[in-house]
Parts: sequence; C-alpha cells; structure tokens
Amino acid sequence: MKLSLLGLLGLSAALAGAPQTRVQPSAPASVSGYVLETTTGKPISGAEVTVYAQSPITSKSGLDGHFQLENVPPASYDIRVSKDGYVLANGSRLGRLVLTLSAGEKRTDLILRMQGSGTVSGRVIDSSGRPVVQAQVRVFRFAYQELQRDPSGAQVISERNTDDRGEFRVFNVPSGVYYVLAQLPPSSSLNSAVLYPGERELARAQAIEVRAEEETRLRDLTMPLPMRGTVRLHVVNATGGSLPQDLSMRITAVPFGWDVMNTSSTMGLIADGPPSIRPGDRELRPSLVGPYVFYTAMQTGVGSVAGYTKVDYSGADVDVDFVVAKLEGQIKGAVLVESPDGSARPLAGAEIEFYGVSAESNFSDKDGVFNIKGLLNGPYQFSGSFEMPKGYYVVGIRERGRDRDVMKEGLIVSERTPEVEVRVRADAGSLEGKIADSRNRAVPNAVVAMVPQSLLQTRTDRHNTYRVERTGASGAFAIPDIVPGEYLIYAWSDLPEGAVMDPWFMERYKGKGLPVRVAPGGRLKMDLTILDE
Repeated sequence: MKLSLLGLLGLSAALAGAPQTRVQPSAPASVSGYVLETTTGKPISGAEVTVYAQSPITSKSGLDGHFQLENVPPASYDIRVSKDGYVLANGSRLGRLVLTLSAGEKRTDLILRMQGSGTVSGRVIDSSGRPVVQAQVRVFRFAYQELQRDPSGAQVISERNTDDRGEFRVFNVPSGVYYVLAQLPPSSSLNSAVLYPGERELARAQAIEVRAEEETRLRDLTMPLPMRGTVRLHVVNATGGSLPQDLSMRITAVPFGWDVMNTSSTMGLIADGPPSIRPGDRELRPSLVGPYVFYTAMQTGVGSVAGYTKVDYSGADVDVDFVVAKLEGQIKGAVLVESPDGSARPLAGAEIEFYGVSAESNFSDKDGVFNIKGLLNGPYQFSGSFEMPKGYYVVGIRERGRDRDVMKEGLIVSERTPEVEVRVRADAGSLEGKIADSRNRAVPNAVVAMVPQSLLQTRTDRHNTYRVERTGASGAFAIPDIVPGEYLIYAWSDLPEGAVMDPWFMERYKGKGLPVRVAPGGRLKMDLTILDE
C-alpha cells in the first residue's frame, strides 16, 4: 500500500545568488534537491515530490535521489514526499513544512529525508497451541511528553489483527526499539493480554529492534488464561455532600497511559469488569500485572471534588478505599529576584507550576505573591516556570518553616498549606549556532537538545533544564534563558517528542554528546553535525 507522506524532516536549502536581470512579478520559481535516507544518507530513487499549485506539480527522484520542480508559481506551499516502504525521519507518517517561493527564485539543494521502515510478524496461539483469531497486536514504544522522567504513555506505532491462522504482519514500522502487546479482541467474553515474549509484567517484557527494509519474525506468543484476581474500590465520600450514583472514573494502566475503564463500559484495553458491583463500589479484573491509577474529578453541589489512588496489581484480589474529597489544597509562596549584593526584590508575572495528581499553576502578582488553589491533598513537585521575564531562571525553592529543598524533594499538600520561597536570577545563559549534515549542508527543521548533567539532573523542573529547539530555514538555532550548569549537546535531523528522556533511544548516542558548561550570563556559539546520518 502506498503511503502519502506530508512534510519533510530534514531540509537543507542553499539559495541561488541574486539574479542579474530584473525579474517580473509573475515569473515562475523552481525547486530542486535530493531525497535521502535518514541514517545512511543514501539517495532514494523513485520518491514522488509534489507541490500543490493550481494543479499538482510533481517530480520523481532519479537514481541519485535528485528531483526538480519547474514552473512553480510564487507562493507558499506544503511539500509532500512519498515512497512505498518509507516513513518520515521522526517515525511519523505525516509532517508539514511550508516552503515560500518568490517570483523567479531558483532554490537548489533542498534535502528531503525519509527513513526506511521494517515489518514485525509472528503468531498468537492459546495454551493448547490453537491459533487466536482476531487478536489485537500492537507495536509500541513509550512517549515522554513534557519531558517527564517517567513515560507519559505508550505510543502505538502500528497495529494489526491476527488472521484465521493466528498470524500477523505489522508493517511500515520505523527502525527503532519497540515492545509488542497482544490482546484478545473486544468481542471476546474473556479478557487477556500478553507482552512479548510471553510476559504479563512490563518489567519482564523483551524489547525488539526493527531494522529498515527487514522483517523481524517473533517467536509464537501464547495467550494466557485470564487472571482471577480483581481490584475492588470502595468509594468513600469525604466531600460533605452527595455524589452521583454513576460516578465517572478514569482508570489508567501505568506506564501505558491508556484508559481501561469508565463508568458505564470497559474500553477493552487492559482490564475488564462490570462498571459497579454495588452502589459506591467499582471492580475490574486487569489482564496485566503492574500499577494502575484510579482518578475522578467533577463539579458537585459542594464545589470541585476529586479522588485518586494507585494500586499495584499482582494477580491477587485487592481491596482499597477510594476517597473522594473537595479540592481545597493550596500552595502559597513568593517569587524573589536575587541581586548581586545579596538583597532580593519581588518579581511579578512569573508562572509557577506544581504537579502531582494534576498540574496546576499561578502567576505572581506585583508583590511577587502567588497562590495555587484547587489541589487534591498529596505529594507535589515543582514542574517549572513557564512564563518568566527574558533572561530569568529559577535558582532554588525552599519551603518556609522546614529545611526542605523543594526542587529535589517536592512537598506535601494537606490540611496544612505549604508556603514556599522561589528564588530567581537574571543572568541566564544562551546558545546559538548552526546544524549541518556530514557534507556540511545546512539542515533546517533539525533538532538541537541540551541534556543537563551533574547537579542539574536532580532538579524536577525538566521543562527548564532539558532544552530542545529546532533550526530555522538556514539551519541556525538559538536557545535563550538557559539555566547555568553542565550539559551535553546533541543534534538530529529530527526527533520524536520526548526522546531525550527515553533511555533506549539515548543509549544509542552514549558518548556522542558534546559537553559544555554554561556560566551565569554566558553566551555560547557552536556549530553541530547531525548524529542520525
């Protein structure tokens, strides 16, 4: 099946010199360049490159990967590139970059990068060796959204159902490291699942490596019998008001990040069970061993209420109270700017965010004071300062009345409201430069990442210490407001979201990061070469 791939991942453009003759406003433009395989840099022949003007203008790359688009009306366009068996370099099948052409412009050496894909195949059988028909087989990896240290969820790359022989072939999988999960179909009266090579616990699952233009054949996956143990939640109303009988509840299998059951039905992913056993109770029977998060939030007659608990399921029965309470927790504090003479002044307009059950934030006022309200009691960590004047950064956070480094240890929201002091400075560093490929061609839309080292790794505000930016049309990048400290710098033609937090991904680039130290107020300049070529 042919995939239409919208976008371009690696883009390298060199503008032709200014024309010596006057160009008419309606003069057509032209675009030429090469389609290359991401990791090897080898040319890809037979790829279709298209811009959509009044009618599509298409060129097919030759044996050397070269393409040329002529008589393109001056305007802004999406460029599309497609070829059977290839995907975009970041693992996505769809992407987008707008190319703007002026009248008479001749843009050359435009580099479009695609990545060869592989196939995962195998068979799912039951404990008697019979084929499991219509089992759902997912090839997935873990995503790290918002630069979370732990996975924020499982990203399903591709999935297929088994045929009448229990066979499956999952194709168009970008090269990389993945896990495989097989589950009984939603139409089944039973609920069971297995992780390759035959495990019910993620920690025991075996990752597989998929290579471009190769088929990875797996050993047979044996679907186990459903587990007998159930998780029963006893809903405890601590709101002081009434709760609806059909209490809506979100249940997530950690670290998959998939919802597995709501009030009225099961979602058929990881667990099954009736929505309620008796008024006030919830019960389900998971199909995988591991932690599960139960969460609910709603508006009632007494205001906003929520409930949260985490259960470690081992296959045996679990009974736990699920307390629903009013959202009355708070975190109070002040943001102060440290001066070289040791004095401090309040800072207005700084957004301070903490996360626990959920992420909540508040802006400091003219006196530097903030108050984050509507929290469910429990542990919270500082997740970052997402709005801050240019050049400012958080130095540290202390909890008043306690010798607690909140940046490392977090804090507890309870009947006692924690009060914190957020210290900031105005001497952040900066980094700028250019990214090129191995032939010294500029790579627009490339990714530069700063990975913190040493003491910076202990901070919980990874949004502020892990810095990821993209290059512009000339391959140039600029990273402002850097927290001073030690970093490793990496560059790629493209990067899946949060990949710098993925240990499987970063292991491949061990020892390849460029060590730098950003001093207070430091202004660094450096040129980088992409690592994924």
